[in-house]
Amino acid sequence: MLHAAKHRRRSAGVAAPAAHHRRLAGRRSDHLPARGQCLHGRRHGAVAARQPGHHRPQRRSRSTGRQRTGHRRRADGARLYRPGRPVLGCRRPRHAAGHDARDRPRTDCARRARIDRAAKRGPDACNGARCRHTLARIARRRWRQRQRFADAVPGRRAGRAGAAPAGDRNDCARRRLPGRTWLRRVVGPGRNRRALEAGPGFRAAPFGRLARRHAGALAARGGAHAQLARTGGAVTAAVQEIACDLLVIGGGINGAGIARDAAGRGLSVVLCERDDLAQHTSSASTKLVHGGLRYLEYYEFGLVRKALREREVLLRLAPHIIWPLRFVMPHEASTRPAWMIRAGLFLYDHLARRAFLPASRGIRLNDHVAGMPLKGGRQRGFEYSDGWVDDARLVVLNALDAHERGARILTRTSCTHVARDGDGWLATLEGARHFQVKARAVVNAAGPWAAQVAQLASGQAKPRALRLVKGSHIVVPRLFTHPYAYIIQNSDRRIVFAIPYQEHYTLIGTTDLEYKGDPAKVAIGEDEVDYLCRLTNAYFHKQIGKADVVWTYSGVRPLLDDSAGEASAVTRDYLLDMPAGGPPLLHVWGGKITTYRKLAEEALGLLAPRLACTGADWTAQEPLPGGDLEDAGELANGDAFAPFLARFRAAHPWLPEPLALRYARGYGSRAARMLGGVSSLAQLGAELAPGLFECELRYLAEVEWAADADDVLWRRTKLGLSCDSAEVENVRRWLAQHRP
Repeated sequence: MLHAAKHRRRSAGVAAPAAHHRRLAGRRSDHLPARGQCLHGRRHGAVAARQPGHHRPQRRSRSTGRQRTGHRRRADGARLYRPGRPVLGCRRPRHAAGHDARDRPRTDCARRARIDRAAKRGPDACNGARCRHTLARIARRRWRQRQRFADAVPGRRAGRAGAAPAGDRNDCARRRLPGRTWLRRVVGPGRNRRALEAGPGFRAAPFGRLARRHAGALAARGGAHAQLARTGGAVTAAVQEIACDLLVIGGGINGAGIARDAAGRGLSVVLCERDDLAQHTSSASTKLVHGGLRYLEYYEFGLVRKALREREVLLRLAPHIIWPLRFVMPHEASTRPAWMIRAGLFLYDHLARRAFLPASRGIRLNDHVAGMPLKGGRQRGFEYSDGWVDDARLVVLNALDAHERGARILTRTSCTHVARDGDGWLATLEGARHFQVKARAVVNAAGPWAAQVAQLASGQAKPRALRLVKGSHIVVPRLFTHPYAYIIQNSDRRIVFAIPYQEHYTLIGTTDLEYKGDPAKVAIGEDEVDYLCRLTNAYFHKQIGKADVVWTYSGVRPLLDDSAGEASAVTRDYLLDMPAGGPPLLHVWGGKITTYRKLAEEALGLLAPRLACTGADWTAQEPLPGGDLEDAGELANGDAFAPFLARFRAAHPWLPEPLALRYARGYGSRAARMLGGVSSLAQLGAELAPGLFECELRYLAEVEWAADADDVLWRRTKLGLSCDSAEVENVRRWLAQHRP
């Protein structure tokens, strides 16, 4: 701001003012705020917010000297804030009688000239201060009229570069927002402060005659503009403009993996997901990191080799959520002969190098612990190794690593419009906040919705044929107590897994059925429950039925349509498709959890030359968050989890053993960070659900984007298996009250 002395020099040479003008000529500079404390106009997106303690001068009648009535009296001033930054200073007091307009800094030049000309003519010609007040009101009114439509259009600059007229009683104008009173009419009573805190990119919608005048212009621009036109200004959209190298659409395992890889190469990344991370397909898997033994029947040797290699990599990247699991396959001579199984297992052992897992072998079920829960009549079996994974946490950890490397993760934000814009892409993202993203490249990793996103971006009616296959699972009380899993063969040549789950349960699945409905509304059918129960009862002594099912989940797999006759025979491989010409647009078709990292690496191999990115492949050498169980930032070797668990228990002896195990499994080396220095069970806070304390819930909400009870109870953890409705409501209420 300009110092008071500068203003006095500025007015030198002006004709001597009248007496009530001269009264201010000697005004002491200490009546003005100190240098650096008074800001006028828009300064780096400052936000005006009321603070007590700053008195605003009140107008008094020129004739009687009494305080005027009919004016709003405010005993509080304002201080200027910027989100996340210190207070900038106090607002200058509102224009009052006896304050010379020429002493006001940073005003409109034309308006200042008019005031100066009026002052030269003297009080007799212009009626003194009354003329100055009139001119000031005219200037403020015209400034607000120019601002309103510009502020109503997302991304459009205001009509005039510069500040609001000095003395404007609407502090919002100092950041190019409509006035406080007008803003309250737009967003509704009590919400104007939330709108002010939306950030420097906030744009408000017009109302009344102005809205009707420009509704057609808004609708013609599409996206968020069309929404403003439809609402007529009744809903305010906080539109923020973001420029980035790469926009990833989809927060499943493929999207999170690509975002992580790109961010680690130095690219600026934005990832948007319409719901929670891993809410759909990526959390509805069989929870396995495996090569796919049955894919060998369809001669997919390349896919099996790639998956087996990635299995070894993932076991080192995140040993706290991925660990070896031994499988037993009871031999059923009527489905596959023994020689075929032995040949398949030999290939399974030797298609890729094994560093952690033992080789396969034949077993006699009568002498093996895994044979005890099985019905009699089966003497022979086979044993081999694969890996278990907490699929939803794998997605969250990839997104968390991408975020820590600079990516912006926007959950519950859908992409409603994407179109070419010069040499890049312009996308409209809508959720709790609205964004316009200018990206140099776009990745379509929307899973079951990939075809719709491709159509949105390219305008093609059918960009590529996807085959949606539904897979369903059931969870029942545990059928066995040993750590082995089973792979069960059915007479229709399909297979079903029975896997130890959360210590007290058994996970059974999956099915393979064609699906034609909305992927967001997929659910298990009664025929699928009957099928899984019937097949399980054919093998185990302990019989189950619909009444024993404690939880079910289903997902839709977006598989490439390779013209296979049966859904179970459709390939699980992936295809990366990037049309030639124009700005880069990469479509991800198909894929599976085990090969997500390799898919992301190949995707960046296609995108990096187009984006002039020289970063090398790196994701196979860097552990996921919490995966450095031995040395910080280093990959684990061998069975690193058991020694880590022992150290974690020794450092936190007050934790109950089951809780310590769950923390170590879920958060790995970041478990201590999640606890945040807590040193007793009481300091964990209230227990809102069995085994779920406020300390962990706060971490999940603040760090891992958990916003709803299902995010916590079914994806970040599996505590929903032991919660009743009242406890679920406790979690939901807590998140609503403490949402970041």
